[in-house]
Parts: sequence; C-alpha cells; structure tokens
Amino acid sequence: MLTIFDSQKYRTTVLVNHAKIGRSETLISEFLSFYWNFTLSKNKVGAYVIYVAYDSEAIEKFGNRLHTQMLRAIFKYSMADATHLNIEDSIRIASTPTEIRNYYYKRVMDGEIENVSIIIEDKKSA
Repeated sequence: MLTIFDSQKYRTTVLVNHAKIGRSETLISEFLSFYWNFTLSKNKVGAYVIYVAYDSEAIEKFGNRLHTQMLRAIFKYSMADATHLNIEDSIRIASTPTEIRNYYYKRVMDGEIENVSIIIEDKKSA
C-alpha cells in the first residue's frame, strides 16, 4: 500500500523487536509507518493481541482511502476462514486517530540498532 508514494518518508517503515530488548513482559514487537502502528503484545491473561492505531495527520493529509485499504487487508488476512488459528478475535483497532508520527520520526532518526530495522519500500507506479 505504501509503494505508490513519491516521498521516501511515506514509504519508510520501522520494525521494533521489543522481545529482544527484554524490558517488557507484554510488549513483543511493533511495525510503524507514518500512517500506522501495529503492536503485538500479550494481554493480562497471556493471550497474544494485535493493536492497530492510525495517525490523525495521515488521515487529514491523504484521506480515508489508505486507512480503509489497511482495514480491508487486516480483515482479509485475519478472518477465521483465512487462517488455521483464530486471530480475528485478537485484533484491536483504535476507534479514533492518534498521533503516531512523532514516535515514528524518533525511531527513524535514532536509526537502525540491534532491535530496530528500517525498511524503505521501492516506489512503484499506481
């Protein structure tokens, strides 16, 4: 979904392996972009949960289309019919936009380290 953007900033993603850091027993990993934050963690009873948040400025700047595409992809790949595990019940999507970009920018500016990978998707035509 991000490969259509001209700006490298909008095609850059960050993967944080929190399990490797070991500071939290519940936080496992995060996938960040200018638009979204997908967080894999364990809840109070030890079940895995994927939290999905989206950025308010991204919605204002690009509209709801990208957000809607992301939701469709999540539902497509997580529905019980598509997987042998029922992960559909483990996904929590924020009901309102939040501010992700400052955290995203900080991670990008800090650069790659042992537990952080930065990926720039190649530009592709729409």
